[in-house]
Amino acid sequence: MNDNYDRTVVVGLGNPILSDDGIGIHVVNRAERLLEGSVAGVDFTLNHSGGIDLLDELEGYKRAIIVDCIITGKVDPGTCVICDIRNEKRISTDRLTISHGLSLPDIIEAGRMCGYSMPESVMVLGVEAADITTFSEEPTAQVASSIDEAVAVLKECINNCETG
Repeated sequence: MNDNYDRTVVVGLGNPILSDDGIGIHVVNRAERLLEGSVAGVDFTLNHSGGIDLLDELEGYKRAIIVDCIITGKVDPGTCVICDIRNEKRISTDRLTISHGLSLPDIIEAGRMCGYSMPESVMVLGVEAADITTFSEEPTAQVASSIDEAVAVLKECINNCETG
């Protein structure tokens, strides 16, 4: 059994040079700085590609929280949306579906089929994006103003993972 088995991994996804696409990176970086030492059993990591590359980030953890931008068109930019992949058939975020059209649940199932020890619980914290095509290391103003809220939601998710 992996040493991380009773731990939670928080993965920030995004391209740090494509405006709002990097919001997962910004949220997880800030959360790691603010929560350092105050949450036990949690590892923070970043991933710039997503898709099948997530297998290495998730392997061996009991719980995972993935932070990424989403584009639903149903909520205002900067809105935080939480979902448990057990309740979702397909989660459409930019990087979670790029690897030959695989959804996050498909990727985790493929990992299990290949012998990877995948998390029992996977939550996605999505932040609605406004612009994922402009080259910029900074998110748009609406999305940037939601970083503190996203960190608070992430902290609540971490606490719920640890107690639930």
